[in-house]
Formats: sequence, structure tokens, C-alpha cells
Amino acid sequence: MDYPDVNQCLTVLDLWAKHVASETQRNLHRFYENPGEGDNSEAKWRMLMLATVLQQDLQVRYNPARIETPEASSPNDDFFADSSDVFLHGLLGPRHMGTCSSMPVLYVAVGRRIGYPLKLVATKGHLFVRWQDSRGKEQFNFEGSGRGGEFYPDEYYRRWPFPTCDQEIQAGHYLKSMTPQEELAVFLTIRGAVLKSAGRLAEARLAFERAHAIVPESPEYSYYMATTFTHGTVGFTHGASLASEDRPPYTHAEIDALAAQVDAINRFNRQQMEARNQRK
Repeated sequence: MDYPDVNQCLTVLDLWAKHVASETQRNLHRFYENPGEGDNSEAKWRMLMLATVLQQDLQVRYNPARIETPEASSPNDDFFADSSDVFLHGLLGPRHMGTCSSMPVLYVAVGRRIGYPLKLVATKGHLFVRWQDSRGKEQFNFEGSGRGGEFYPDEYYRRWPFPTCDQEIQAGHYLKSMTPQEELAVFLTIRGAVLKSAGRLAEARLAFERAHAIVPESPEYSYYMATTFTHGTVGFTHGASLASEDRPPYTHAEIDALAAQVDAINRFNRQQMEARNQRK
């Protein structure tokens, strides 16, 4: 099995962020000449530019083989059969294709490198991006998994792609801006889904357990763990050396350390970009 080159992926992200920043600065006069292009919001215009540059210049797109209606989708389908469809390396590799599991993550990863206050947000069966100014000046949702970008209110995501009730929102993490810990839990869950799709149920359950340890109040992760038992003991014992009993869950200190690393990386990227902008 070929594994993605993490350092190469990080290099590509940095290069793409520089290109987006350069093109944004080069075209910024268009917003000031016609603020209506960004709904009279420079932040919204910047997000539309980010999506435009990634999609048009860098050919980032949704994998057409994974496009389906919500009614046709199922938690047991083959959506997670190919990890490149749901993780960043598929978008950063030669095909530049992904899904709603990876495209919002790409927008957040590139945007944060530029200094944008972006958050990942989940609704049932979908991820999207939220611009959330820490000073409370501006907040809006951004949908960039299709062509271009759109701005939808929370109410839209209560109905799409699946109906979500008040009780589900209050019990889980739907429609809430994620913390670094919660982002990690989501990525672990996607990893678990990929492993489960490959029949590697012991490893899948371990990933779901780690996600549950990070966000114990979310009912979803307990459900995901239970699904790894649905195919019987033969499937679960495959790869038994990685079974959860052999490896302890993350401690709170380890989780906090991972979250601190994420915050530190984001701060460093913002400082680097701000320094470059000041030198121009």
C-alpha cells in the first residue's frame, strides 16, 4: 500500500496558500470597485476568491464518481472505500479530487495559512466552513464543495443533506464551530470509516474509540464503535494486534498536547503570512 507523503502534502498546502494570497491581493481592487461582488463583505469576497483560485487555477474539484443525492446515500455504502476521496492527499495529489469530507478541510487549511478565522462545522453527513471573527465582527457559513461557493444560514444545514432535529443538535456537535480537539475526533472517525470499509474492523474500532475519548459527549462515536461488531467476530479479529485492548486511549494530556500543536501551527502560519504581507 502506498501512503501519502505528509511533508509533500504540507509543502503543496504552503505553495497553494501563497498562490491564493497573491491572487487575492492582486484582485482585491475588484471588491473595492464593486463591493456587490462579495455581498458588500470583504470577508465573503475573500472566501469566494479562495474557492475560485483553488478550483480554477489549481483544478480542485469534487470527485464525480462520489456525487449522489442524499436519498441514495447510506452509511454502509462505498463512499469511504478510497481514502484519497475523503482525506487531503487526494486533493493535493495528481487528481486534485475530493469530497465534502476533504474539500472543506482544504479550504480551512489554506485559509488559516493566510490568516482567515476559519472553523470546520458538521451537520448530519456533511462538513462545511464557517468564517468566525474572534472579535465578533462577522460570522457566516461557506459552502465550497460544489462549483464556486455559496453562503447558507444554519437553517439550511438543519435540512440538508439530511434533516436534523433540535435534540440531535443539542446532543452532539452539529452546526457548532469545532475546537481543534473536535476536528481531530472527526478525522479519526473518517479514518475509522475508511478502515471499516476495507474490512479492518479492529483498527476501525480503535479509531472510533479514540474519537469517543476526545469527545465523549457525542453519541455518534459510540454508534460508530458498535458498527464494528456487526460483521461478527471473524471480521473483528482481522488485525487483532491493533485491537483496542492492546493500545490505551489517548489521555487528556495527549489530547491537549495535540490540540496545542494544531493551535501553534495555525498561529505560526498566520504570523508568517502577516510578515510577508508587511514586506510587500
